Amino acid sequence: MAGCSGIRTTAIPLPGSASSAASLVLLLALVIAGSSSARASAAGFKSGDGGLEKIADTVEAEIRAGRIPGAVVLVAVIVACVMPWLGQWLVVMDPIAPARAVVALAGGDPSHRARGAALFYRDGRAPEVWLTQPKGRNPDVPAPFLEEEFNRLVLERNGVPRDAIRILPERVRNTADEIRIIAAQLKQVGGDVVIIVTSKHHTRRVRELWRATVGDSPRAIVRYPLDDTYDEYRWWRTARGIRTVAHEWLGLIDVWTGFRQWLNP
Repeated sequence: MAGCSGIRTTAIPLPGSASSAASLVLLLALVIAGSSSARASAAGFKSGDGGLEKIADTVEAEIRAGRIPGAVVLVAVIVACVMPWLGQWLVVMDPIAPARAVVALAGGDPSHRARGAALFYRDGRAPEVWLTQPKGRNPDVPAPFLEEEFNRLVLERNGVPRDAIRILPERVRNTADEIRIIAAQLKQVGGDVVIIVTSKHHTRRVRELWRATVGDSPRAIVRYPLDDTYDEYRWWRTARGIRTVAHEWLGLIDVWTGFRQWLNP
């Protein structure tokens, strides 16, 4: 496994990326146990003022002081070797094929997804690019643009003519809403294949949602822009990466169990 090979570190006798992951797991255990130094390190990591080396120093000091039982260290080591897989499994890339349309999903870095969709249009993979309309405001979209307006501008600047851009009706709250609206539009125009462009970490959930909501026909080809910066091998090295992976796994659990519908029948 990628996370269990590399250079050893001082704080925990594990390979590099696994050692940093184990340090984070042990830090969480220390925070739960009430360690003030661990809380300070966690706060620094979240705010960007403290990196993984500071966390490793804190954990090493706690281990040497005997405040972390050996069993807890062993559990952290096991979890650390699994952590890279948690990020890697989120990423899928379906084989490309001609489609009725290519869709740039809302959210994330909107210009990134729109540029990826424009590339498929320019390559002749689909005759149209579709955009969805989110209900909430994306903080990455400059004012006073609505997200769909900004995405349309990005598409036009990347070689997609205005008459080839379709903004889908109805505003969406989440990815599940987007899937339902895309499938309905595809059925309305008589299409059987659609290319969906989203962020790298979001691809698995989009595929699972399509299968759970729509099935195998019509078919969705899920892709991400090749210059996407999500690092599935070292996602835990930043607070943003941890939030991203946690959000995606919670979303996947919701897809598989219908937990949200259970809470709100």
